[in-house]
Amino acid sequence: MAVVTGLFVYPVKSMRRLAVDEAQVRKRGLEGDRRWLVVDSDGRFISQREVAAMATFSVQPVGTGLQFSCPGFGDALVSQPQGPSRQVVVWNDTVEAVDAGDGISEWLSAALDREARLVYMPDESVRPTHPDFSVPGDIVSFADGFPCMLTNEASLVGLNSRIGSPVPMERFRPNIVVSGFAAWEEDGWTVMTINDLSFRCVKNCGRCIVTTTDQDTGERSGPEPLQTLTQFRLIGQAAVFGKNVTPDGEGLVRVGDSVTVS
Repeated sequence: MAVVTGLFVYPVKSMRRLAVDEAQVRKRGLEGDRRWLVVDSDGRFISQREVAAMATFSVQPVGTGLQFSCPGFGDALVSQPQGPSRQVVVWNDTVEAVDAGDGISEWLSAALDREARLVYMPDESVRPTHPDFSVPGDIVSFADGFPCMLTNEASLVGLNSRIGSPVPMERFRPNIVVSGFAAWEEDGWTVMTINDLSFRCVKNCGRCIVTTTDQDTGERSGPEPLQTLTQFRLIGQAAVFGKNVTPDGEGLVRVGDSVTVS
């Protein structure tokens, strides 16, 4: 039987994952996923692509705020900010966000060894998904482009069978992991349903250097899995693994829930 085997939320883009047993699905994705963002002095996003050590930052929700922890720098607590918004940039999108203040900025700047600020996406901020893969009203958080990332356990097994040193699923930073399907079967999916909640499977996901980063140590570990993906999963200019999906409604999903596809 096809089921959900993993659910993951990333409160701050590019920082450590939280494994959860259940999650509310909202229009932007799993509740609490990537609503916070680290930006540079120009308001442009900072990610593991430039700073691999961001993977070592642990984040725990505390009320409406967050508790940060980083080896060598201790902990920092921040409340969900209020006040006027400012513009920040994620890829080619200019997004309204609220700055979280000087205290957390100083802590992050020291821990990242570069000038950095933390911002929050309030409910009023609307960031549409890519128009080529959307219907009116589709929105996303500070994720790269779409509300949820779906991966298939069998596809990881298929990939790892070609790699000398297997890589874990967390390298691909999924939101939803499923099992009970054949490897790469997700390529042909158009709709995935978890219980009664449907997700449009909008496009395969092109992967980047983040997949070569150990998500526990923050160290780049070599060319894999990108090297192998490029050899047999190159679609256009992208080495693909996983599927970008967009929910068509809101509701609760749990680990162990049944999954159907079409």
